[in-house]
Parts: sequence; structure tokens; C-alpha cells
Amino acid sequence: MGIAIEKVFTKTKHRLCMWHIMRKVPEKVGTDFCKETDFLKKLSAVVWDKEIDPHVFVDGWNSVMEEFNLVDHEWFTYMFKIKHLWIPAYFRDLFMGGLLRSTSRSEGENSFFCNFTNPHVTCVEFFVRYETALDAQRPQLVTNLHLEKHAADIYTRAIFYDFQEECQGPCFSCGVESCSSLYGDGVEFSVIVDHEKRKNFDVNFDLATYESSCTCRMFESQGVLCRHILFVMKVKCVREIPDAYILNRWRKDVLKKASVIDVALDDASKYDKKKQLVSILWSNIFSCVSLTDQSEDDLSELIKTLSLFEEQVISKNIPENAPSSKEVEDADIQVLVGSNEVDVNVLPPNQCINKGSARSSKRLKSAKEIATEEKSKKGRTCRACGQSGVSHDSRNSPNK
Repeated sequence: MGIAIEKVFTKTKHRLCMWHIMRKVPEKVGTDFCKETDFLKKLSAVVWDKEIDPHVFVDGWNSVMEEFNLVDHEWFTYMFKIKHLWIPAYFRDLFMGGLLRSTSRSEGENSFFCNFTNPHVTCVEFFVRYETALDAQRPQLVTNLHLEKHAADIYTRAIFYDFQEECQGPCFSCGVESCSSLYGDGVEFSVIVDHEKRKNFDVNFDLATYESSCTCRMFESQGVLCRHILFVMKVKCVREIPDAYILNRWRKDVLKKASVIDVALDDASKYDKKKQLVSILWSNIFSCVSLTDQSEDDLSELIKTLSLFEEQVISKNIPENAPSSKEVEDADIQVLVGSNEVDVNVLPPNQCINKGSARSSKRLKSAKEIATEEKSKKGRTCRACGQSGVSHDSRNSPNK
């Protein structure tokens, strides 16, 4: 798969699912070993930490393997060899859009709805419970920050919960250790203390444009602002999330558009001009449909305009002496059968009397009925011996 992805999707980075890899750990070392020791807990603390640097991960991995005598384990040795494919510390600057948790998020949704439904409920009861489950998932503000309220208005529900989790940090778990304007030009450098994670993070914040960056690299990898930048924005009384940090893919009000190839100006020569025009055309059509779907008059006007343009293109592409569709059809028949005048006499099928038909004078009997009647019939009587129900007569009677 990795070779195929590299050849076909040249701009795509192939990574492995951490969730599936960690599920295999108990199979490799034994379930009893994981239950009797804290091996799985210590390994998870090293693997799932998204903020650690690569060298810190290596030290933590080696420490866990040495503590539990797994340095020479074949599977763990191989997984450490390909650590750049599944450990977040090695691709923190790569935008993943929350894909690292896609499977676990799906499993979490399944577990959540299973608390409200079961296979034995009726259809009506299912809908009532489903509405109850949706009410339980309605966004509820947990802080007094204007940033959280703004996020609830613009973000989709799933992304809002991710943002809300980070939004609680500035209120409950973050503080500032030092702040200085070393860079000049209104750029402020701050060292933010994360008491929950027990680590310090460096944040650069532009006082004029609100442009920010943090050493945790959360926005670069997941597209959501981290708690450390939000803490600085809270101190600076920023009431709304800057537009530069609101990705269109996370917005509730984003317009539905066709998938358009994002062609850079430098790479425009690599793509066919016709494909670019078709892509732009589809984008414009979908934009027009999205903008007019609230008004029947606008939709009718759009349909009329497209229909008129279609007629103009058809009339322009058809020659004046072009044969009609009927003439083309007759020509095709003549090529296939030799003539376009074909006489076909279709005769009615032969009639047959079905069982139970009203046209029959007597009802057709089944084989069982016929056998019963034959059995109940009185047999012939021999005139020579006087016996009845026998198979002989007076000509071949044994008593003759």
C-alpha cells in the first residue's frame, strides 16, 4: 500500500493507525502480563504524547523496553524501526486534520449511542431515544470566554468539542512564566506553563495581526488552536478567533462546492487547460446552486439560463444538413436487417385449458383424488364362480 500511495498520490503522506497498533500490544506480550504490570500504562504515556520531541520519545521508549526486558523483542524492535510512520512526534508539522483519532472517535460515538438504544426497542421508541441522545450532545458552554462562544457559532459539533477541551486550559491549567518583546515589531514572546501536562511551551504572538505560533504545533497538525495560544489571546482580550485560524473544513456555514483541483500558479503548466476550465466551471455551478437554493425564483432563472445556453450549444454543433434522429434510426435498421420496412406478424398463442378453468365442464382432479376413487370402486363379478372384486372373468375362471 505504501508503494502504491507514493506513486499514485504523490503529495500524500502515508501514516499508520496508532489505535490499531496499540490494540496489538496485549497480543504480543500476553494479556496476563499487561494486567499484572503497568507496562501498557507506561508505554501509552510515551506513545500517545503528541507534544514530546523525537529524542524524548526515544529515551522514553528505551526506558520502558529495558524496564520490562523487551529490548530484544522482535515486534517491538520492528515498530521502533518504523516509528516515523506512526509516532506523532515525528510528524507534528504535518496537517492530519484529526485523522489520528478518527477510529477512536467513531468507536466513541458507537459506545455513546449504545447507552440510549438496544436491538429490542420499537421504531418509535428508537426515534425518541435518538432525539434524547442528540439533546445530550448539544454544545454547552463551560467557560465565560467569548472565544468559546464564537467557536460554538462557527465550528461543527465535533470540532467545537475539541476546541472546548483546549479552551478550558486558559481558565484552569495554564499560566505565564515570562513575557517579553524580544523580536520587536509588536511580536511578543511568552513562556506558558501547562500545569496539567507539567511542561512549558513557547508562544509568539503578534499584537497587530494576532498571528500566533506555539511549540506544541497543535494547530499545524490538527487545525485547532491550542490552549497556550488561547491563554495569550485571553490575556490580550481577544474576543473572536482570527479568520486565519478558522479552517473552512471545520465551519458550519461553508458553501457546498465541487472538488476543485488546487492548482498553484507555478504548477499551472502541469495541468491541461481544458481540465482547469472544467474544474472552474463545476465550481461556479455549485456556488450558484448554493447561493440560490433558498429562492425558487432564483433557481428557476438559473435553470432557464442553463437551458438556453444548452440549446445554443446544440444548435451550433449540429450541421444544417444533418439527418434527423428518425432517419438515423431507419438507417441503422437497414444496415442490420437489410430493409427499413419490416412486416412482423405476431399470432396469438395456442389456448390451453388450465386446472380449474371455467371453460372445462369438469374440474381437473389431482392424482391423489384419482387414486382414492379407483380404490373405492367395486371390482368386477365373475359369473362362473360368483366371486366379486376379482381380476378374472367367466372366460378364464379357475373353477371353469
